[in-house]
Amino acid sequence: MDHFAPVWGQSAIVTALAAPAAGYFPIFVKDTAPFGLPGIHTVQGTPYAVVQYGSTWSLTASHECLEMIADPGANRRWSTTLPDGTPAEYIVEVCDPCQAIQWSYAIGPWIVSDFVTPHYYDSAAGSGIRYSYRGNVTAPKQVLPGGTVGFIASDGHARQVINNGGRIAVVDRGPFQPGPLTARSYFNLFDKSHTRLSKSAIPARMKKTLRKSEEARRIASENLAAMFERDMTAKRVRKKRGGTQ
Repeated sequence: MDHFAPVWGQSAIVTALAAPAAGYFPIFVKDTAPFGLPGIHTVQGTPYAVVQYGSTWSLTASHECLEMIADPGANRRWSTTLPDGTPAEYIVEVCDPCQAIQWSYAIGPWIVSDFVTPHYYDSAAGSGIRYSYRGNVTAPKQVLPGGTVGFIASDGHARQVINNGGRIAVVDRGPFQPGPLTARSYFNLFDKSHTRLSKSAIPARMKKTLRKSEEARRIASENLAAMFERDMTAKRVRKKRGGTQ
């Protein structure tokens, strides 16, 4: 949060728990995530995220964590203009445009996602403006290789910009109708760009960090399992003694 809070003016306490607790937005790390994606955040009463466990899970977890803080309702949109001057509403997904691992950075042993700043949604570029925390994004609305961004155009259609290895496509996803699906969930129906990367796709500069991350992940998993077991043992003892659970 030391990096994100000064930029977006929003913060949170991030901690590991054996089970969800009131007042927290949980991130569940599981074998698979919905829609064939490595991570997703949505809302069912409480905002929550599901992250696929794997070698780069911390990248995905940081991505979903920051996006839940910026847009807990998964429905936030930013009114701006397209490069041609026509109005549009951009989906506020702060990591999507620079989500690929080649734009990531390390905090200790963990690989985390770069994220855009509020200036990303400016209508025109300015000098000395930072458009993403790490400076990878250099202009408003830019989508880096491996990234994506969605917007609602003035004609009411949902459109998605996808950068596949430097090849940019703008895909019409049809008329957007606000309803039971949040704006983010609507785009999740189509978004396959944030895929799990193979080891060969990881930049050389990140491989040492990734090895440290995998060891830290193993230790953290063991500690969390031990914490959960201690909690369950304490509950069983209280129940046996006739106390409350």
